[in-house]
Order: sequence, then C-alpha cells, then structure tokens
Amino acid sequence: MKKVCSLLLIVFLLMKTGIVLAEQTSVPANEGISRICASVFDLAESEMFFTEVMELTKVGEGTLEASVVHTLYGLDCDARYVMLKNEVQTTLLQLIEFSERPQKTSRQGYRTWDYGYYDIAFRCADIQKVYADLSAQGYEFPCPPYQYVTTWSGTEVFEAVMYGPNDMPLALINKTANTPEFEGMFRNFPDVVLVVDNMDTADRFYVDVLGMSKVFDMEMEKGLVDPIVGTVGTDIVTRIGMYMGGGATPIIEILDYSEEGVSMTEEGASVPGNAGIFATCFMVENVDAILESAAEQGFAASSETLEMELAPYGVIRTALVSGPNGSLVEIFEIL
Repeated sequence: MKKVCSLLLIVFLLMKTGIVLAEQTSVPANEGISRICASVFDLAESEMFFTEVMELTKVGEGTLEASVVHTLYGLDCDARYVMLKNEVQTTLLQLIEFSERPQKTSRQGYRTWDYGYYDIAFRCADIQKVYADLSAQGYEFPCPPYQYVTTWSGTEVFEAVMYGPNDMPLALINKTANTPEFEGMFRNFPDVVLVVDNMDTADRFYVDVLGMSKVFDMEMEKGLVDPIVGTVGTDIVTRIGMYMGGGATPIIEILDYSEEGVSMTEEGASVPGNAGIFATCFMVENVDAILESAAEQGFAASSETLEMELAPYGVIRTALVSGPNGSLVEIFEIL
C-alpha cells in the first residue's frame, strides 16, 4: 500500500500565483474539521506515540457508554477515548479504544485508489532526521522522503509517509521556506486525505452541504507525484481537490483516481470496528438542518441523533452521515 498525497503547500503556492479556485461560498458554514476519529488496538500505546513522538498534547479523555457506542457506531460494547491536539490548530485527534477490540486495520487488503480515509498529514521541521530516527525505532516507511518540484511554481517539496500505531498512514511534509519557524519537530495537521470516485460528489457534500470553500482542483501531471500517490508503473491519473473551512483547521484533501475502486466503508472495512481513521467531524450550528441538507443531496444519516457527554466539549448533540462513497462524517452541535 502506497502513500496517498498530502499537498497543503500547493494552496499557499497557488494563492501566490493566482491559480487557486475562487471560493464557492462567501462565508464557510463551519470552521472546518473539528475532530479526526481513529479506532485503535491499544489506547495507551497509541496515546504515547502521538504525545511523545508526534508532540501532541492531551486535552481530554473519557468513556463512552455502551448505549452511546451502539447508537452512534453500531457496536455492542463500551469504549475509552483521549483527545489530542497540536499548538496551532483547534482540530482534535480522537483516539478510541472499543472494549470489543478490532481484529484488523481498516485499509488491510485494499488499494491506494479504493474509496475512504487514508492519512493525516504532519508538518515537520526536518524530514530526513524524522525518517532516520523513526526508521531506527522500527517504524515502516512505505514512501521514504521523496523530492519533487511543482511545475506551476518551481518550488521544491519533500514528503514521506510512515505507518504509525495500528498501521495508520501518516504523511510527513517538510518545513519549507514559506513555513513559519517553530520549536520542536512537528507543528500542525496540513490535511486529511479522502479518496472518492468522483470530485463532483465531494463538491456536493463539502460545498453544498457543509458550506466549505473549494480552493484547489487540478489533474496532476503524470509522473510528478506518482511515488507519493502510489501509481508508479500504472497509467492511473490523479486529480486532487481541496476544501477549507473558516478556522485554523486541516484541509480536506480529495483524491479522485482514474482507476475505479471500491468503497471501504460500504464493504465494512473503514468503520469504527476496525483500527484506523474512520470519520472526520464538523461542528455545526444546527444538526437537523445539516441532516436535511445532506439528505437533499443524497447523503443519508448513518446513525440516530443523540445527546452525549464528550470531553472537552461538554454535552453535544450529534449524528453520523454517510458522506462521499459512504465515508463516515460526524456532525455535532454543543448544547
């Protein structure tokens, strides 16, 4: 399994060169990704990795009662979770350990171009040092640091991917001349990658339903990023789209491959019961209004609406929606 691309740098560069798409909504209806949900085999082990290695900070923890887990995630068990964040973004990484432990990882047996969530990107200060240090610790790098130069700006980019706990793909993007100085080795989440069958479907969900702004849409020159997106030795062409909210949150990066894939969520792979990223979450003003808008666009609810306690928010009202190709998206409001 190869790395799916993570190219937030493109947005900055294209803004400077005037190639970025015009925003398709005047004011984003939400701030962007509030949480990234990942199921894990071992909560303590995963928490230690993301706090001690990837330099995130724990900002909340708690338990989910069996009734909540059943209603929201369709599993007959309870769960424990922690909430982690970096210093510069509001987005949280929620690691969940269900008491009914996963038996496999979500992408096990699937191809790069199969539809569903792929990775979380981290901005790092020195990609070669990270590669050397983490390789020595036994972490696998299916895509070691790879250098390419963007054809539209002439900018040099270094990018890699590693498998963290639970074989979760993590993209590493080297600090560039345009990145502010920062202490430590890691800074922010540039993006979260989702593979879809059709960019138009992504437009309908992220722009028409959630009110995000589409800031990038381009078919990549064949060969430019093939080692990163896992298409070396194929005729597959990759189209990349990016959607932004109004806050300090990661971009949703959409990959639309010319090769047909299958939905990992619809096939029961990219779901809470398997280890890996299984949902992105968006805070909204009115859950019912978003559910209605989603239904009008053909995106059905995947759970009942419920109220629950969730640190660090307090009491929330929430529901899951089947987004593009069935990928799970949680929408919630704070009560």
